[in-house]
Amino acid sequence: MAGGGPGGAAPRPHGSLRSLTREGRLLVIGSTGGDVAQINVDSLMRDNLSVLGVGWGAFWEERPSYLQEQWAALLPLLRAGKLQPVLGRRFPLAQASQALLELDRRRAQGKVLLDVR
Repeated sequence: MAGGGPGGAAPRPHGSLRSLTREGRLLVIGSTGGDVAQINVDSLMRDNLSVLGVGWGAFWEERPSYLQEQWAALLPLLRAGKLQPVLGRRFPLAQASQALLELDRRRAQGKVLLDVR
């Protein structure tokens, strides 16, 4: 495993892999730049983990209606109370930097919400 993140922390994919339980799946969605993390295949096999690279740009070019299709399927389930996402802390937009710190320091539990109005 190459390199480290800010302040000597493990690169995000490695920290994310450590948080998975057996047979867990990590989706790597795009890249924010910098070094691309190298993942040791032995660690995947040990716990039967999966890593899936998601290239949104190429995907959207081929299926631009995909997001609308997904929301059309999800909204009725949300409205019926069949899906209950875990909601974490709420932050006003003026405190967006605090919300990002919550994520960066791995203290977030559930979805971190920003109130934009």
